[in-house]
Amino acid sequence: FLSGDIPRIFVQALPNDLDGIADTERRKQRFLQVVLPQVLRLNEAIRADRARLIAIGQTPVNIRSTANADWLVALAQRYGVIPTDYQSLLARVDIVPPSLAIAQGAIESGWGTSRFAIAGNALFGQRTFDSSSAGFRPKDVEDPNFKVRRFASLMGSIWGYMITLNTHPAHAGFRERRARMRQRGNAIDSIALASTLTRYSEEGERYTSLVRNVISANNLRRLDDLQLAKSP
Repeated sequence: FLSGDIPRIFVQALPNDLDGIADTERRKQRFLQVVLPQVLRLNEAIRADRARLIAIGQTPVNIRSTANADWLVALAQRYGVIPTDYQSLLARVDIVPPSLAIAQGAIESGWGTSRFAIAGNALFGQRTFDSSSAGFRPKDVEDPNFKVRRFASLMGSIWGYMITLNTHPAHAGFRERRARMRQRGNAIDSIALASTLTRYSEEGERYTSLVRNVISANNLRRLDDLQLAKSP
């Protein structure tokens, strides 16, 4: 499964028996089989947007088509910048390495076994402070002022995670490091990017060290060169 092109199989939710798989490696493999295709699919869409954005950026403003101008406005709104701030938008419209997404999802969901992941497709522990929104109250936090967000699908959870890294002020360092890699023609290095995520968790540097260890211990960087099969 983890070599060659990955099948375009996308499921709505994790299997609810993951926590019943005693063999750790088999449980991890099952998690990868479900989550990796969805990460690759979203990165595929981001790459397409980035390619179109670059093409538009190379076209003088006065000869851009109305369709491209409207699309650029919608893209800028999605990523939280003004359409004329091309460099900021380019820094945001970029992929999240699969190895990093898988590692963080594994940590936050216990390789897909947490109640948040199983009951609410919440792989990444995203919080909401809106008391009226759907979500879970953490059981291990006394009088929490937040909920863990619930998602309709795994794809929604992964997209929420990616858009957070690509837009939230707390992760500006992540985007700056990734942009420098692009400018230098380097590969997107998940280990280096993990070091920038000190504000993703209250554990700070300890959390980033854990992410790097999960990537290395499970040889997850091999996932970064994989792609989806061209047809179902």
